[in-house]
Amino acid sequence: MAEQTLNQLFTAASYAERWEERYPPDSVVGNEFLLRAFFPAVKQWENKLAMIKGRRKAPIKLSASALDTNTLPLQRGQFEIVEEKMPYYKNFMRADETFVDAVDDALNSRNDERIKSMVNRVQDDQLNLVNCGLITGDTQLSQLLTTGAIAINDNGVKRTFDYGILPEQKVTDNWADVTTSQPMRQIKRWMQERRTASGLDVNTMVLNSTTWLAITESESVRNLLISIPESGEFLADNRFKQLFMNALKLDVFLCDDMYNNDVEDVPHIPDGVICLFHRAADNTAGRYVYAATPAEKSNAAGRTTYDIAIVETGICLLSDADNANWDIIESNLKADMYGLPSFEMADGLVIATIALPPDPLGTI
Repeated sequence: MAEQTLNQLFTAASYAERWEERYPPDSVVGNEFLLRAFFPAVKQWENKLAMIKGRRKAPIKLSASALDTNTLPLQRGQFEIVEEKMPYYKNFMRADETFVDAVDDALNSRNDERIKSMVNRVQDDQLNLVNCGLITGDTQLSQLLTTGAIAINDNGVKRTFDYGILPEQKVTDNWADVTTSQPMRQIKRWMQERRTASGLDVNTMVLNSTTWLAITESESVRNLLISIPESGEFLADNRFKQLFMNALKLDVFLCDDMYNNDVEDVPHIPDGVICLFHRAADNTAGRYVYAATPAEKSNAAGRTTYDIAIVETGICLLSDADNANWDIIESNLKADMYGLPSFEMADGLVIATIALPPDPLGTI
């Protein structure tokens, strides 16, 4: 390593190698977001919107942003929307100047360990761009499951990607009074109605801990579960959850993950929202679809020789370290992607908005 130039240390391939050193294939990137498992990533060449599916496996539609849909925050970047195409996200980051002199000193020292340590620090900082791309996908997934659409608002452009969710797939109920609420009865009814309408077995429920607490504190639910012979007099949390799932033949997942919208931390699954949907035998409800980026297509056509590398299935890293006038102080690492969820099981989705007890935590 001591014989390499700065340019050679900061190619796209070297960034990708560092990312995969930290996160080998099939490993968990940070705290793996729950919904990614239900929408595994795939890559296609074309970026046509017609290839992204919603209800009845029909192509989703691009329209003016719906007023009742929360907008999708973008992480340290910009995006472009072209009619009939998937949204294009692009991010870039310069090297942290505080590391630049240290890298140069490390090279002059010809100490391999010192060089690797400093190069890793620079690359790890800039590789936060990959996390930004993953978070963009995560927020798309949570927005899709909690609203039925994905809305983007940036650069003065508002657009909604409409997955065709029907009005009857959005339901409401009031669980504010734990002495009269009937969560299990309502959930079972919603499951049966959706199964009848779509032919899909609704077998998955995602909600956050606050909403789950409203279920556990409901007297009707507790009385029903305690009446089960093997339940015992006291229901521990895990036992309660297992009995609940067994009774409804429903897998329950609690999601309390947050993301930052550059102003504050926001829950992926808001309080009082329940997502019910169908998971296929392979554990999936759809796919997260990446498409080839402009740099990939340009290189493949022989028009350019951009220095690029692909990580996490479809996030394209582009380095300018192969430029003859490259300077680490002015250098940019770029990360771009085309990405949207394709929701083949959208017919089986139920989005429930629940009025919760005034302070469910106060009942503990």
